[in-house]
Amino acid sequence: MATWIAHLRIAENFMNNGKFDSLDFLVGNIAPDSGSSLAHTERTQSNHIFAAIFAYVKLEELKLVTKLNHFALKTKVYIASMKTAMISFQELWKYIEISAFA
Repeated sequence: MATWIAHLRIAENFMNNGKFDSLDFLVGNIAPDSGSSLAHTERTQSNHIFAAIFAYVKLEELKLVTKLNHFALKTKVYIASMKTAMISFQELWKYIEISAFA
C-alpha cells in the first residue's frame, strides 16, 4: 500500500501535464489521508454520527415491528434485491435476444 507521499508524487506527475486543477485534484483524490481532506470537518463528522444513530434507531424500530432479528431483516432485503436484479436481468436479456436477430 502506497504512502501519502507516493500519492503526492503521482499527483505531481499528473499536474505537470497541466490538465488538472491542482488543489481539487490533490485534496479530493490523491491525498485524503494527509490531513488536508475536506471530508473530515466537524460538520461532516457530526452528520455521519447523526446518520449512524438514526439508522440504528430505525433498525431497532424494524426489529420491534417485524419481530425479526437484524440477520433476518438483512436476508429479507437481500432476497428482495436479488429478485429485482433478476427481473431486470431477464428484461435486458429479452432485449438483447430481440435486437440480436433484427
